[in-house]
Amino acid sequence: MSKLISITSKELAELREKQFKKQDGKCAILGVCIDKAECVLDHKHKLKSEECGGKDRLGCLRGVIHRNANSFEGKLERSWRRYGLHKVISLPELLRRCADYIEQPPIKELIIHPNERKIERKRITIPEYKRICKYYFLAFPKRKALPKYPRFGWNETWKKIYQKVYPFICRNKFSKEEKELIKKAKEAMKK
Repeated sequence: MSKLISITSKELAELREKQFKKQDGKCAILGVCIDKAECVLDHKHKLKSEECGGKDRLGCLRGVIHRNANSFEGKLERSWRRYGLHKVISLPELLRRCADYIEQPPIKELIIHPNERKIERKRITIPEYKRICKYYFLAFPKRKALPKYPRFGWNETWKKIYQKVYPFICRNKFSKEEKELIKKAKEAMKK
């Protein structure tokens, strides 16, 4: 078993610099060159009740990585513990199995999950109708009245209306004139 070496914060900064050069400026996780200002000297976290060192290298330095990779790795490890997976499988084994699963899923047929199917919706929901009405006069400034709620759903007319109104739904900044038109639509919806 290797002897544990304790260092100070000043020595940590020097070691980070030295390790950064030793790794040729590359993140040990991402495998790409990183800016020195974005790197951290990562270590294996331990619980207060656990001793440093051992076969799991608890509390010991591991290498220089990008700070976002460090954050991601920490979240992975915390989730692994939080969901009790540490009682079933080691983290490295879990990650290897996840990579294998993602690259080689056991189901070979191309079966689409019901949540991912493209479904032609039959009717417009009330919140959608209100959203369309809110921005209707921005898309059609010369029209005087709001369209009636379509009882029979998405027809060609309503699809065209939605396509014209959609860019306004996505925006979040409006001119004074546009705000007045939105106000006009809201008042018309109350009637």
